[in-house]
Amino acid sequence: ALTLDGILLTMFEAGNPAAERTAEYVRRHLPQHMVFDLVVPRTPATADAFAAGQPVVVREPADAASQAYVNLATLL
Repeated sequence: ALTLDGILLTMFEAGNPAAERTAEYVRRHLPQHMVFDLVVPRTPATADAFAAGQPVVVREPADAASQAYVNLATLL
């Protein structure tokens, strides 16, 4: 059975007006309990991992995006 535990904002760039507006919109229009407080930042390692067809947590475990995914996994 598939369940929805929440909505995760990924590829988030703090300080980017478009990213900030999108995050605000999502948080304002969706139920508060459904949007995770944790966000996954956009980092060069995420782009490199995507291009290589690998998970960022395998390719660059110390990267901030990898750490965000690990933190999310420990919450669930």
